[in-house]
Amino acid sequence: MFLSIPAISISTLISFAFQGKHKIIATSIFQNLGISTLFLIVYFIGLNLTWLEPNPGTAAKIYLLSSCIIAVLAILSWYRQHNIRKFKFNFFDRELLESVKNLWPASTMSLIVIWSSVLVCGVLLGPVEVALLSAAQRTAGIINLVLLIVNMISAPKFAYMWNKERYIDLEKYVKLSTRLMLVVSFPLLLLFLCIPDLIMELFGEGFGEGAELLIILSIGQFINVATGSVCNLLNMTGHERDYRQITIVSGTLTILFAVALTAFVGVQGAAIATALGLTVQNTLAMCLVKIRLGYWVL
Repeated sequence: MFLSIPAISISTLISFAFQGKHKIIATSIFQNLGISTLFLIVYFIGLNLTWLEPNPGTAAKIYLLSSCIIAVLAILSWYRQHNIRKFKFNFFDRELLESVKNLWPASTMSLIVIWSSVLVCGVLLGPVEVALLSAAQRTAGIINLVLLIVNMISAPKFAYMWNKERYIDLEKYVKLSTRLMLVVSFPLLLLFLCIPDLIMELFGEGFGEGAELLIILSIGQFINVATGSVCNLLNMTGHERDYRQITIVSGTLTILFAVALTAFVGVQGAAIATALGLTVQNTLAMCLVKIRLGYWVL
């Protein structure tokens, strides 16, 4: 799996370049859908034709192959466009370095908010609890899917409207997209709150015990969606430093919450820590949007 990281990095980087050019289909393929879709196709065809051993080692090899294929397709797709010159990357570009100085730690701390509870759970508890928490976290992430889709479309729009000083249009667009995400995600939240045990049992026998975890994490993800694309909004309007400070606070608190709550409450505490981390991160970002841009996204 480790060997797939360079290929994933290349395809993800190029997907953001396509996002900047408002090519959403290419963005979604090279950023999210491509590797997973290709992996599933090859894996299940191999199982049906019985030339694959259904084990984790085989799955990891197919994932590596899928990531390499998608990376090559991303590179070819980028250079097949008209008026695209080869990358002339300047490592000492002052504007780039200033962004990296803020966005690198911000991205790292955002990952900590998502994954620290799972890691702490693995250290303090056992593999059963980790499996339940991971399954619940992935399932609750479905609520966040609408936010990911909106972010793909909105990020370049935010930057364009801000650069053109269309501040009123930007405010209207932000509020409209937030309301749309609320409308789409609320039925999913109700579904996860009403029948969490049935949904978790889709993973197999015994996973129904993670129903409570799904409820906790679903509420956290819904708050994430309800606050809108506030993190992207800060980054696309030149407030990367604010976003960095927010993620440092939320990431640190998530680690502390995860250690304390997992030790005293168990796997439910790990789920609560993740939900609290997401809530802190997005609530602070929403408040800073109000301070910097002058309006609430809701």
